[in-house]
Amino acid sequence: RRLARVAQMMHRALERPPRIARLTDRILRWLIPGVVALALGTFGVWWAVAGFSKALYVALSVVLITCPCALGIAIPLSLTVALEQAGRKGLLVRSGRTLLDLARAEVVAFDKTGTLSTLTAPSVRVVRPEPVPAGSISAPTDDTVLRRAAAVEQGTNHALAAAVVAAAEARGLSLPRVADVSTHAGAGVVGRIQTDGQMRRLGVGNERLLEGLGVPRPPHLHERFVDEAESGRTPLYVVDEAVVVGLLSIEERVAPHAEAVVGAVQERSEAVSVLTGDRPAAARRLEDRLGVSAEAGLAPDEKVDRVAALREEHGPVVMVGDGINDAAALAEADVGIALSSG
Repeated sequence: RRLARVAQMMHRALERPPRIARLTDRILRWLIPGVVALALGTFGVWWAVAGFSKALYVALSVVLITCPCALGIAIPLSLTVALEQAGRKGLLVRSGRTLLDLARAEVVAFDKTGTLSTLTAPSVRVVRPEPVPAGSISAPTDDTVLRRAAAVEQGTNHALAAAVVAAAEARGLSLPRVADVSTHAGAGVVGRIQTDGQMRRLGVGNERLLEGLGVPRPPHLHERFVDEAESGRTPLYVVDEAVVVGLLSIEERVAPHAEAVVGAVQERSEAVSVLTGDRPAAARRLEDRLGVSAEAGLAPDEKVDRVAALREEHGPVVMVGDGINDAAALAEADVGIALSSG
């Protein structure tokens, strides 16, 4: 089924001619009548000067030399070859015109989490409030907090969610049944899990999620949240109904390919930028490691605004991302590149 979808998208890309192909078609509509008129005029002049045979020879030469076939074939042929070569390297191009837009790009913007950084299961740790808040699911242990958070996170494929699920699997935890999972872009995930025969709302996310759910921040856990964020880790609150019952702290590492990719892009682009929703400390660590400018604390709609601002400042923009949080920014960019892992 996936292969059929890939083939369908490739055919669709070939069916969408790039702008230069449309321009070529318009030129050809005028070129052919012009060539015929030029050949007839040449024939008439040479017939009067050198006779029929010479005139016919020169007129046919004009037609052959100005034949539009090469011009008409070159664009679709080069497009087909380019898409085939891209496919061989694991690149799926949705529209042929994207290749031409890519060549014009002056600035490249990257998402951070899951794009330039990776997360692994051992890097996830659980922090619980002391004492356990009233109204929560019976005094949750570290494993309880993790398994319930993982149950909700398995409903999305974000890199942070994948790390939480992998951490639960590494501990051999069974995940409860979950329903009505929804992603809050730039904030977190909310779903309903089955516990003790009843369905309870559970959320996993950052401070924006707490604000959206109207859940107060426990002072002790908020201090730990800030400490973890300032140390460069990514903290996530775990909310049971209307109470924060724990904190997940996830360590990110710069992806092995990040330095080579960013270095190659910097050689070919006017500017390279990283747009992330994480805290400034995490952005600074990436700046120091990769030598790029990074803007932190951006919500999905703010990433869209930054892409538009980069276009105004530098020209055509390429946006590279991996998650649903990047969807709007990918659409706003002149060329959106989505990772297959997203």
